[in-house]
Amino acid sequence: LPFPVLAQDLPELLQLHGFDFSGVIFHPVTSSSGPMVGLEGPKNKVLVCHGDITKQDADALVNAANEDLDHCGGVAAALSKAGGPEIQEESKTLVEYYGKIPTGDVVVTTGGNLKCKKLLHAVGPVGGKTGGRERSLLEKTVKSALQLAEIMGLTSIAMPCISSGIFGVPVVVCSEAIVTAVKEFDTILSVPLVPLHQLYRNYKK
Repeated sequence: LPFPVLAQDLPELLQLHGFDFSGVIFHPVTSSSGPMVGLEGPKNKVLVCHGDITKQDADALVNAANEDLDHCGGVAAALSKAGGPEIQEESKTLVEYYGKIPTGDVVVTTGGNLKCKKLLHAVGPVGGKTGGRERSLLEKTVKSALQLAEIMGLTSIAMPCISSGIFGVPVVVCSEAIVTAVKEFDTILSVPLVPLHQLYRNYKK
């Protein structure tokens, strides 16, 4: 794999961070969209990817959105810029009609110029503002995205590490919550999680 984390090293790396992947098989995956490591459980398959989410080829992309759907920073800004102005325009219309989107909820817009069929805007928790409920709220957020994808007939999703970065939730907490939610939801075929390099940087500290 053309990046610092080798497939055979990933289980040890994750265990050092306290991850529980009991019963999961790790194997390298070849992909045109970037280096990946596969995590395969009894019912679902997850691809952990180091790459650019705006270039992922999936039925749905998940945006790490804020409650105002104001795509001004982080992953949201990248997706909005790549997808074109209609993404922000549709988002503004949604908020004008429904009001602020509660934490844990997900709404959908067009993908604009992105490769996806739909863009799912998932509002994850902000660190330090949920009374210690970041993990449970993030699990709810991810499950909401997966449930909406199932309803809409979308069978593959590219998902960033929601609530990490500018939202301030530790990447380990985010990753564990995402994996827990995916393991409990068995209908989605492929869920690339972006990025892996942040986890690797934490591991090297």
